[in-house]
Amino acid sequence: KECGVSRHTVRDIKKLMGPNLTGSPILGRQPPRLLARRLTPGDVQTLTTAVRGDPFITLHQIRHLLGNPLGRGGRQISDATIMRRLKENNLRCYRAAKKPHLTDGQKEDRLAFARTDIAWDAVMFSDECTISTQNTRGVKWVRRPPNTRYTETYIAKTAVSGRVAIAVWACFTIEGPMHIYWMREKNIADRYKRRILTPFVVPFFQRPENAGRLFMHDNSPIHTAVTVRNYLARQEIRVLGWPSGSPDLNPIENLWNVLKDALGNLDIRAVRGDAHAKQAW
Repeated sequence: KECGVSRHTVRDIKKLMGPNLTGSPILGRQPPRLLARRLTPGDVQTLTTAVRGDPFITLHQIRHLLGNPLGRGGRQISDATIMRRLKENNLRCYRAAKKPHLTDGQKEDRLAFARTDIAWDAVMFSDECTISTQNTRGVKWVRRPPNTRYTETYIAKTAVSGRVAIAVWACFTIEGPMHIYWMREKNIADRYKRRILTPFVVPFFQRPENAGRLFMHDNSPIHTAVTVRNYLARQEIRVLGWPSGSPDLNPIENLWNVLKDALGNLDIRAVRGDAHAKQAW
């Protein structure tokens, strides 16, 4: 009583420890109720073999494979039962990681790129990104009481119509974020050279303290156009060789995530989107 433990709790602990109080007060894992199981050992073997053969198989496909088995009383086997049998065989369900599809040649290029000795603190990273009025990245979680899924307070509102998006270009160095530019027109090689490289990139590399630095942009057709490559060569700007199919290697992707989270559900139709983007950046 002095410890704040109720009589019922003490009684339950004594029951777990046994009459001589020699057992463990911790409730161990209970043995499975084999007679109550609706899937036969053969069904479980078929189930585990199918999942190991195809980790992305759906529950609908599993049911079709098992022939839509029925349990005791003629009731259909639930999805939870299938998931439990898989869990017992160490086959849990997770959200699949996503990575770009790479050919063998692209993998070799990425490996060679990773082994290259590069002074990363001397690189200006750049990229383009699209910012939408509806930030729907990832899964939106909500903390709510049971049976309140469709209560107004706990519903994440989405609007498909009226969606507006703007495209921006930005760059950063080891010193931090530098420039962000709202591309109001479709980006082509000539516009990329006149509106991005000339006002933002070239002045940076013309400073004496930035001599020897590298400029990074990906292998987009706009970036690899002859007019762009010749322009950068005339300006004596060294471009970092970038492996194809590797947008996930660019560290600016992390800054895009921060930018989108900072903007949230900003309504670009009601405000100047570039001003809010600059403030978040």
